[in-house]
Amino acid sequence: LVDTDELDELLDADSGERVDSRAFLRARLLDLLIGDSDRHRKQWDWAKDAQTGRFVAVPNDRDLAFVRFDGVLPRFARSQVPQLVKFDEEYPGAVSLHWQSRFLDRRYLADLEWPAWKQTVEELQDRLPDAAIDEAVSRLPPPYFRLNGPALAARLKARRDGLGAAHPGAVGAHEPAEQVESLDRAEAGDVTTEGPGDAPRVVHVE
Repeated sequence: LVDTDELDELLDADSGERVDSRAFLRARLLDLLIGDSDRHRKQWDWAKDAQTGRFVAVPNDRDLAFVRFDGVLPRFARSQVPQLVKFDEEYPGAVSLHWQSRFLDRRYLADLEWPAWKQTVEELQDRLPDAAIDEAVSRLPPPYFRLNGPALAARLKARRDGLGAAHPGAVGAHEPAEQVESLDRAEAGDVTTEGPGDAPRVVHVE
């Protein structure tokens, strides 16, 4: 395993190193589903898949799943600490959802086209039917299930159904500007730029 800082060093040093962006997207979708908004770079390790040669995200530190920052103080604090989310049936705003992970999302998900986002969301939704959610929630300790089980299941089902409008690709996690990464050594390539109403322009850079 390597941590995110070590991964970035490997990626910067060798253009042949890659992250499995689809696997990372699946992990990020799970973050959104369970309301874990504290997914900064220290919350991930990375393992190299022996078959694909790509680095696969290994999430850790799930201590903020299903968290509900509620009350007067969190409401005022969100302007400065947007990741203080409230796990509910509706997703919070895009800034709150993706603030902690914005740099990771921009770098490791930028190669995915829209059909890949849509397909990955639909695959996760298909794998989480109501029966699967109900069965998982039923495994909670009985006192907690009696207190909050049905409400938790209802929130998870609603969030599953709304996932298509909440994930980073839908809300523009890479905006307003694309992020271009380069290596430590000399390299060359073409960059295609296109503004609103403009024809694409290819710029060669070295």
